[in-house]
Amino acid sequence: TMALDTNMYWEVIIEPFCCDSGPCSNGGFSYLPSIKEINYINKELHKVSTNYGNWAPISGFELQKSKLQTKSLQLFEGEIAYPTGMEFTNELRLTFVDDAWKSWKRYFERCAQASVFNTSANSKSDYESNVNLSYLTRIDKTNVCIASYKNVTFNIRIYILNPQLNLINKYNLLCVLKYYSEEYVGEVDSGGTDLNVSFSIVGENPEEDKSKKFELAGDGEIIFELEKQAALEAQKKDKSFELNSSQKVELLIFKELLQVSRQDKKAGWYDVQISKFGPIFSLLSKADEVLDEKTKERLRFTDEEWKLILYVNPSNTAGTLLLSLEWQRPDKDDVYPFEEVRYFSRHLKWGRYKNIIFPTNVAIQNVPQNIIKSSFTDLKDAE
Repeated sequence: TMALDTNMYWEVIIEPFCCDSGPCSNGGFSYLPSIKEINYINKELHKVSTNYGNWAPISGFELQKSKLQTKSLQLFEGEIAYPTGMEFTNELRLTFVDDAWKSWKRYFERCAQASVFNTSANSKSDYESNVNLSYLTRIDKTNVCIASYKNVTFNIRIYILNPQLNLINKYNLLCVLKYYSEEYVGEVDSGGTDLNVSFSIVGENPEEDKSKKFELAGDGEIIFELEKQAALEAQKKDKSFELNSSQKVELLIFKELLQVSRQDKKAGWYDVQISKFGPIFSLLSKADEVLDEKTKERLRFTDEEWKLILYVNPSNTAGTLLLSLEWQRPDKDDVYPFEEVRYFSRHLKWGRYKNIIFPTNVAIQNVPQNIIKSSFTDLKDAE
């Protein structure tokens, strides 16, 4: 369950915690209701369709894991503070944008009840399944049965980014509801309101579900893994879903870019060293469409190699030879003079002719310097 997509600099994911192995094992089940149950209840009670589960309307968070303890010491006419220790407060507060049907208020009320009363258990597969009447969490309010905190724990992951979407910090927390009270206030406005929910942090989750893990790429980018997770979520909903060839190429391009690029924070670009153009150009040759940012014209990348051919002919001048360099195009019978093809770097085996970018059979640095000044060169016999 992900937060509102209107923010760019942080992301919060919240879901009931289930784990059957490792130091944080809770037996592989939880008494917390599935977030998807909100949709079923809204449809049955209010005849409205909501889609909570793929996202949660979280508009803000406050995390306080620890704070420095100090004492004051009188010094002359003032005082100074010196540290004495570290206090672990372990508090987290999330702000939800609740709807007119108080969906999230009702959900956390059920979570609080599940912590105290006899409740049917849910496994990890139950949370992943579509909710219907048979999967609805049963809460028996006539039978008090205090649950172990491990079985009413949320796994809350927080990702903090900078404006360039680099990951600054990540928290993978295990939290339980704190001081939750069921309160309603008579209001003239019955619309949506903000709902503040406080949690106590009881630990950190060292075992992450690899299908939802945000692995760092390059200098801390998580964008590629976000895209991959979106594909995994789509596959869960529709077993027949599969990335087409174009989408696979786009993901590979994105991954390669994040691994080899350097970020220009002022310009908002990702700079790639010329020496690393080759792998990216090879992937771009498989893409459906690439545009020139300045001209907005379409660039045509190809993986067909252009060959630089050296022709040697007798010259009209006695004692000399006429050398000519020409590019041979693989998809046509056309040949082009050497200077009509631009090259990106002397050591990079890629060139450009108009809007076509292609691999070449030789790097310019391997061609004798005295014959690349022009397409035609007179070479004396002595040379």
